[in-house]
Amino acid sequence: METRYGHPAFDALADAFHVLTESGPLPGSGDRYRIGAVTPAFRSQEAVERFIESLMVDAPGQYRSLSHARVGDPWEFMRFSGGHGIVGIAPEGDWSTVCPGIRGFQFMTRFGETGRDVPTVLEVVGPDGPAATLGVGGAIGIDHHGLDHWHRYDLADGASAIFGRKSPFRDWDSGDPFFEVSTETTFAIFSEADLTGPWTKPLSIVPLFVTRQDAEVGMAELVASRLAMAEVHRRSHGGDPGAFGSVRSYQVREVTDIQMRIPQYQRMVPGAIVVINPDANRSNSGIAGYGRQKGGAEWWERETSHTRSWLRTAAGVWKIDRHNQVKVVARERRWSGRDTLFWNGAGRFQLASLPHTLQPEPLAGVRVPPDLPDDAINDLGRAVVATGARLDQPPTAPVEEMFVFVYAHSPGHDQRQ
Repeated sequence: METRYGHPAFDALADAFHVLTESGPLPGSGDRYRIGAVTPAFRSQEAVERFIESLMVDAPGQYRSLSHARVGDPWEFMRFSGGHGIVGIAPEGDWSTVCPGIRGFQFMTRFGETGRDVPTVLEVVGPDGPAATLGVGGAIGIDHHGLDHWHRYDLADGASAIFGRKSPFRDWDSGDPFFEVSTETTFAIFSEADLTGPWTKPLSIVPLFVTRQDAEVGMAELVASRLAMAEVHRRSHGGDPGAFGSVRSYQVREVTDIQMRIPQYQRMVPGAIVVINPDANRSNSGIAGYGRQKGGAEWWERETSHTRSWLRTAAGVWKIDRHNQVKVVARERRWSGRDTLFWNGAGRFQLASLPHTLQPEPLAGVRVPPDLPDDAINDLGRAVVATGARLDQPPTAPVEEMFVFVYAHSPGHDQRQ
């Protein structure tokens, strides 16, 4: 079938409608696409008008004006949206007639174009992964592995900041508990996190979560990862590596006073840094540290000899008081030099670490239900090793799971699916 843009999904996007605020495309947050904010696209004018009406009712006064327009040229719309900090497009409603199982459109660059002010390649993601790419001259046949996500956090984090006006995280209010994955004597450690990038030591990320359910998923992934590594060890060296068996003693525990807990993490793991919601969208994650205020809350230093606890998110810097009470002290929108928040990505490839093939870290492409039986988890570990599955690929998911949108309502975070 002949298409205008090389793929039916791009043709449908050209005919779709998007929402405009007074400052640009409407930003939404989806945890399946962690890089930043995405904007919705609707198949019909009636659908977008109903959405705008409901948003005006749900969030009165949040936006001075809301309107809609046709997307038009998909590549040009990507560039326009990228200029406003948007990193992807999410199909809203039924797109099954044009692209069954479509998961979204993501903004990319060729490797040689990394760091550009706007993305250069639009990629549609279908049920089995990336399906087609669109460049300035039309459809282009570039494999996904020849592309890189558009990582201009200095632009994209500004769009994500809108979601933290009152609370730094969704489904969490000041004073609520956090949740950690720990045993009686130790706690879970990840090797890396998107927010920290290359500025942390390997195996120094302490993950915290804002809901018990998220912590249970993180714990299940940790167990599956350790068991997969145990299988590698068994095949390489023989025997039953008992050191890996201890992962089954991990539990989800409440942290009711993060201010007191952070120094304990750092005493046990020097240089440890706490990342809250490490697998979430950047609008719903943050970095917590223990140290002294610097330059009017510009950032914190990680020396435990000082007595302040700080939280940094895309929305700003927050002071952490006793019993998880937080208060915003600065709406920082500049790079600290110690993380990827508002980083322009300069030198990203030169700073990238080598793959940790035998690190006991969570497997990025594995999603394990918290109630999965032990035998099934063991089978999963063996299957991952036996098949050589790519662990750096996100799991396939229908669009409603990939992009669960949250639009900025006042006050704080209100979820809209």
